Amino acid sequence: MRRSPKAESGVPLTPVLSYSIPIFISGLVSYGATYVDRFIVSFLINLSELGIYNFSLLLINALSILVLPFTSVLLSRLSEFYGRGDRESFRLYSLKG
Repeated sequence: MRRSPKAESGVPLTPVLSYSIPIFISGLVSYGATYVDRFIVSFLINLSELGIYNFSLLLINALSILVLPFTSVLLSRLSEFYGRGDRESFRLYSLKG
């Protein structure tokens, strides 16, 4: 039986790397997907308009941070009502959201 190489701490490297490499690649793809729109838009508009686009995008992202906690709570509450079959509460919370 072949043993996997170990780090100095004694932790086997093969399982750690097999778990962490896909997460690392996912992070790189996510980072690239965040900026690919700016790269594509830069070919369609001039740099001053791209600056306005970039600033607007930053503002929208900042606003989404403020809204995210409310949507998380609302989604969990709606899931609870749906799971219980409580259609009246589901409808009421849907109208509030």
